Amino acid sequence: MATGLSYAFLTAILWTGVAVFYGRAGKARTPLLPLGFTVSAIGAIVSCVWVDWGSVITNPHPRLWSFVAIMVAAGALNQSGILLLARAMTLGHSAVTWAVGQSAISIPFLVATLCWHERVGASRGIGLVLVLTSLGFSAASRFAEHKSQASRFTLWLTVTGCSFACFGGGQSLRLLPSQWGDLGPLGPLRVTVALVASATLFLTLLAVRKQRPTEDSFRYALPIAACMLSGQYTLYRAADELAVHGLTGIVFPIGIGGSIIGFALYSQLVAKEKTSAMTWFGVGTGAVGVVLLALPRST
Repeated sequence: MATGLSYAFLTAILWTGVAVFYGRAGKARTPLLPLGFTVSAIGAIVSCVWVDWGSVITNPHPRLWSFVAIMVAAGALNQSGILLLARAMTLGHSAVTWAVGQSAISIPFLVATLCWHERVGASRGIGLVLVLTSLGFSAASRFAEHKSQASRFTLWLTVTGCSFACFGGGQSLRLLPSQWGDLGPLGPLRVTVALVASATLFLTLLAVRKQRPTEDSFRYALPIAACMLSGQYTLYRAADELAVHGLTGIVFPIGIGGSIIGFALYSQLVAKEKTSAMTWFGVGTGAVGVVLLALPRST
């Protein structure tokens, strides 16, 4: 269990890096479709190194095509959610936006509880309530910041809500294969299939809109891809390690909840964004919630 939790917390650190660089790209008005394609393409190419292609081809998993379909859908949803969130960051406080969008951690947690019958326990139930409460405070602080600009707040809420839906659906799908038991050589292929699906989606959109990657696309894509690939690896290791303990549902709460806290600190200490007491209360509440969600179910 300790190994799985360690990978989950490392995922939180790496996803904080993803938030930082996507936030910078958004503030710099970097075209998001070329950026999404570049990140996905780099990630897909590099991730191929981790796959044992010989074993995948010669000893195909009985659920191979179901696996591919699930990861294609998960990859497209996840990358769409990230780009929507990067757009939302241009409309207001970056840390608040990230916190609201990432509250989709509640969806895979509930899926694991309702569909896979993983026990919640009192402490983890309270933790989930605290994470959702922190979302409310974050949204309220965002509304207070722009209450005189109703149209801007509505646009921000719409974009962030769409990101929420994409993240929640993608996260739930990405955890599903961990419930099948030992995936063998399919394990590393999860990242590759998801990223190829993302790259294909964005390439299609680029062709329709007649856009192409720019120098800025590569400048931001390289660090994003590095953090993203490392985070994908640690995420799935955490999911696989914790699945045998019935704790798959806490992987995303730890990874994403931790990134909310990390990115809030970055926004305050490095980006120097003004952060209200209400926002900090929300972040603090979320931190407590993440700790409770990470406790073993016996508590």
